Amino acid sequence: MGASARHVPLWPRVAPKMVEIKSAPSTHIPPPVESTKATATTATTAATVTSGTTAPAAATATNPSTQKSLAQPPVSLLAPKQQAMPNALPAPTTTTSDTTPVWYQFNQQKKVSCNGFDHRKIMIGVISSPSHIVARDVIRNTWAKDAQAMGIEVKFFVGLTPPDKSDLEAKLAKESNLVRFDDFIENYHNLTAKAIDVFSYARDRCVAGLLKVDDDTLVRVPKLMSFLAQFELENLYSGNIIRSAPVIKNPQGRWYAYDQYPYDHWPTYANGPGFFLGRQALDRIADNRATINRIRIDDSAVGVWTQEMNLNIVEMPASFFQYSPQNDVVVQNPLEADEMLRAYKGEVFTPRACEVHRPFSCRCGGNPQSSNDQIPACWEAMGNSPYSDSTLRA
Repeated sequence: MGASARHVPLWPRVAPKMVEIKSAPSTHIPPPVESTKATATTATTAATVTSGTTAPAAATATNPSTQKSLAQPPVSLLAPKQQAMPNALPAPTTTTSDTTPVWYQFNQQKKVSCNGFDHRKIMIGVISSPSHIVARDVIRNTWAKDAQAMGIEVKFFVGLTPPDKSDLEAKLAKESNLVRFDDFIENYHNLTAKAIDVFSYARDRCVAGLLKVDDDTLVRVPKLMSFLAQFELENLYSGNIIRSAPVIKNPQGRWYAYDQYPYDHWPTYANGPGFFLGRQALDRIADNRATINRIRIDDSAVGVWTQEMNLNIVEMPASFFQYSPQNDVVVQNPLEADEMLRAYKGEVFTPRACEVHRPFSCRCGGNPQSSNDQIPACWEAMGNSPYSDSTLRA
């Protein structure tokens, strides 16, 4: 625990450029009813809270008072400067239409001015992979319509296609509300690069905050708006809050990051399938993106980057990895494409990822073949295993 953090570049940097992006429609959330309190179903904590629960498991928060405190070591947001890629990728053809993809590149030297921006305006960013075409279409035809009807901009984010999937480019060129990035090739361990690009894009859209979700996450938009109406948005960090999750030390594990963060436990962070990040954090990450410590575990990385900020950390009503999911929550995960449609219609069922015969189904709360006490150990075992995508979305 006494070691200093080591910062290891994950990939060569690409020289950033700016592509013009179209102005987003104004999205209003009613002013907060109580800006300093959460509802009875939420729990507000300071950004420096260090006592807490175990590994990510269920959306229900564990009482922090029952857990052992662990002081988090001071970790700098910044890493040593990285060398630019000698042969930068060429800038793709650009467009500003919502009916065709937009190629976006961040300009560190020309910060977008957001003077007078709407302090209740949000957007929803969906993290997706090139081949997840069906998942994106289901979202467009379900909860994204609800968001757009309420004036909320919904964007899907995709990087460069791997060489063996270049045939997808023709299909991607026909998609709407799709934002492309050219500074990384799609890969599980490039999710941090994508997250930084998404946060930078949202900051440049002059929003008060971003709901970042995976493409297997259902968003109940009216409940989202009701939830967010309770808070000031710009300093909010909200989701399924994870405290004192163990740092995986096995180099073969899917969530290995001990080489980048050599401590026993992560700072407090919001679980990756869906969380809200206010403008203060978006600014901090975007402003420091050139030198930021790019920890390969993207949701844990947000906790590291923001741990020194005085953010309002709030538990969001969520149902993540539940054998019997709740349908009165803001976000629900994981859902395969056909399950997304069923859940949107209000059906209650066990998602395939939690069926008892599936690998690591013990991570799901309420599993009849395991106890909830086994959930933290199950998540840790999964983190030590090689990566495989257990949710079908293509």
